[in-house]
Amino acid sequence: MNDFDKVMDCIFAVEGYVSNHKADSGGYTKYGIAQKAHPEVNVKTLTLEGAKEIYYKSYWLPTKCDEQPFKVALYVMDLAVNSGVKVAAKALQKCTNLVVSGTPKSPLAVDGIVGKKTLLESRSIHPDTLTAALHAYRTAFYFGIVAKNASQKVFLKGWMNRLAKLNMYASGIPANKLDIFLS
Repeated sequence: MNDFDKVMDCIFAVEGYVSNHKADSGGYTKYGIAQKAHPEVNVKTLTLEGAKEIYYKSYWLPTKCDEQPFKVALYVMDLAVNSGVKVAAKALQKCTNLVVSGTPKSPLAVDGIVGKKTLLESRSIHPDTLTAALHAYRTAFYFGIVAKNASQKVFLKGWMNRLAKLNMYASGIPANKLDIFLS
């Protein structure tokens, strides 16, 4: 199984099948593909293979996850799916900067584009160190969303469970066992 397929096992485990929560700005969602994010797709008739193709072309390749170690690809891809490619790329850049220089602003420009310099710098960091930074960033990111918009508090427990599942999966727990500790 390649890294994309391994990451997708986790993505599908945390995304579930169908969602249409009234407070979710993405609207009707299937396999984690939101209708509002992909108006060109009839999400209600979307197949699992169709969802994987969207994930590969729209999230995996733009964030250059194919050029990252598995654990880093897992965290970056999941954030891209959950919050958008630019958000994920900026998180990778900020966390890389923080680990490399102690500041989230340099040596990388935080432009939301994973280019050669971002790849070079991020790959110079041990994957466990970078994923720990990404995990902490995402925790703060989700609490920040709730601080700015109290209506999103309904999703906070799910976001924290999602991060816990990512951490477990990155540690080697199979995707079909991720709910054992969270029920």
